[in-house]
Amino acid sequence: MKKVVVLALFAMFITPSIGQEKSKEKQINKPKFATFGFSAGINRSNLSFRDENRETSDITNGLGYRFGAVSNFRFGNHFSIAPKAELSFNASRLEQNGISYKMNPINLELAGHLKYKFLKGTFSPYIIAGPNARIPINRGSTTFTNKDVAIDFGIGLDVPIFRFRVAPELRYSFGLKEMMEETAFTNIKYHNIALILVFSGN
Repeated sequence: MKKVVVLALFAMFITPSIGQEKSKEKQINKPKFATFGFSAGINRSNLSFRDENRETSDITNGLGYRFGAVSNFRFGNHFSIAPKAELSFNASRLEQNGISYKMNPINLELAGHLKYKFLKGTFSPYIIAGPNARIPINRGSTTFTNKDVAIDFGIGLDVPIFRFRVAPELRYSFGLKEMMEETAFTNIKYHNIALILVFSGN
C-alpha cells in the first residue's frame, strides 16, 4: 500500500513538469510572427540602353555593395511579407564625349517583398517577389539621378544557426522607369543583380 501511495505522489509531481517541458519546447519550435534583422551583400549594376545610343556613348557596369534593415511578418507556414530598407552603392557609368557620368551611385531602396517558403520548418528554400522604390541620395555635375520603381525577384535559403537565421539570397531587380527622361537618351533603365546575406531571429 505504501508503495502505491509513493508511486502516486511521484506521478503527481512529475506530470506537471513534463507538461511544462513540452509547452516550452513548443514555444521554442513555433516560429514567431515578426522577426527583424539586417542584410549585407554585393550587387552588380546592369544599366542598359538602345543600340542606336552606342554610336556616341558607352556604358560601364561594375560591382557595388549594399546593406540595410530587414523584417519578416509571417502569415501561416509558407507565406510572409518581408519589407526591407537598404542602401545600395552602385558602380554604373555612362561615357559620352570623353566625360564619365555616374548613374544613381547611391540609392535608398524600400522594398515590399512577398515571401513563399517551400517547407514548414526554419530550414527551407524560398522565393521572393515584389516592388522596390529607389530613391537617389547624392547629386553632382557628373551624376545622373532619377527616382525609379523596380520589380524584384529572388531565391534564397533559410538556415537556422543557434537562435538566429542566416539566409543567402540571390535577387534580380528590374528597373521600370527611364533614367534620363529629359535628355536625348531614351530607354536607359537600371537593373541589378545582388547576392545578399540576411541575418535575423528565428
